[in-house]
Amino acid sequence: MSLVNYTFLGESFVGVSLEWGVLRRRCVIINVYAKCDVEAKKRLWERLILARRNLGEGAWCILGDFNVVGARDERRGVDLEASPSQIMDMNYYQGFVRDVELEDHKLLGRKFTWYHLNGRSMSRIDRVLISEEWNRFWGDTSLWVLHKDVSDHYPVVLKTGGWDWGPKPFWFNNFWLDNNNFKGVVEEVEGEKNHKKGGLNCVFGNFFFYVLKNCSQVQSLSEFRVFVQRINVKNRRRKNTCNYTGSFHKPEVVLSPLHFQGEFH
Repeated sequence: MSLVNYTFLGESFVGVSLEWGVLRRRCVIINVYAKCDVEAKKRLWERLILARRNLGEGAWCILGDFNVVGARDERRGVDLEASPSQIMDMNYYQGFVRDVELEDHKLLGRKFTWYHLNGRSMSRIDRVLISEEWNRFWGDTSLWVLHKDVSDHYPVVLKTGGWDWGPKPFWFNNFWLDNNNFKGVVEEVEGEKNHKKGGLNCVFGNFFFYVLKNCSQVQSLSEFRVFVQRINVKNRRRKNTCNYTGSFHKPEVVLSPLHFQGEFH
């Protein structure tokens, strides 16, 4: 959940300040579309630095079409020797990255983000700059270049990593846990073969978890018996159907008597 504090814009950029998540972390995101003119880009860099200093702390991300390369090896298919204006353009940008105190994220998947129709000229002009606070908040991030469609620019996506969301919640009818024959039916249908291999830990491992997640529409033991038999036939067609060696713990029954939304530990 996010809450927008305010939006702002200027020449070649638009931004938003928002509070993200239950901890209400402050994030500032600015999208840029820089002009080709060197002096216009210099004004843009100066205004972005000013915004960074005046808008305060938080997780910062500046992204978009910067229309500039940060080094000579970020351009291919043009003159090997950079012109004086190109060198000035790169110097302005490098100074901007230093003064704005953001990390110019490295690309994965491709080295360039813009390709000429002739297929020979290419450059990296689409960029994502993030702050240390952004990395602390979102964890390790990676910047991937995707496949392009009609545009001559390849889209890029900033992916987060290292988030452990925990077990996935699910709905389950509690009355199955109250039925004294429920456990016996599972053991009976699963068969002595699994008991010899893994005992109850095997029966109440991956197989039992799958049953719990998918039998909410079954309303009687006879229907449940047929349901488990069908699962058993499907599982026997696979290798290593029963590869769980841990133990099963009955979940605490919460919420309404009919449904349980919880997780297995």
